[in-house]
Amino acid sequence: MRPLRIALLGAPRVEVDGAPLAVDTRKATALLAFLAVTGDAHARTVLADLLWPAGDPERARSALRRTLSTLRSALGAERLASDRLTVTLNLEGAFFDLNEFRRLAGAPDADTDTLASAAALHRGDLLAGFGLRDSVEFDDWQREAQETVRRERATVLDRLADGLVREGRF
Repeated sequence: MRPLRIALLGAPRVEVDGAPLAVDTRKATALLAFLAVTGDAHARTVLADLLWPAGDPERARSALRRTLSTLRSALGAERLASDRLTVTLNLEGAFFDLNEFRRLAGAPDADTDTLASAAALHRGDLLAGFGLRDSVEFDDWQREAQETVRRERATVLDRLADGLVREGRF
């Protein structure tokens, strides 16, 4: 499986084999981000409606097929599983900053160094500066996801501050 690094905490940066992800549309990046952040399999119809909401459903499905083909070529076939109904992103062995943040922050007994490492992964809001001008649905999802991550980050910073105070490290 090809090495994959996904950094979405800030402006999106995706690398495959150490090189920037080679895709020709923002929709491909949006699709990758949505699949990575949600971590679930999604129905093709849901993805088509999310990314191409205003168009003809057949054209949206066709655009999704092209985008999936582009992503599959860029990521490797083993990373993007799809069938006639669903699409899933395989992150096995990949680095994904949001998953790493949640792993580090999720330990109830995380020490201050671990919490500091989690906080340091944030370069800005989730998908900072990224958007799709023709998909209110994607923008709505992105805003909700950003707010969730902001709350998670605030919790980590509170825990970190409390831990530093306990350690006398002002």
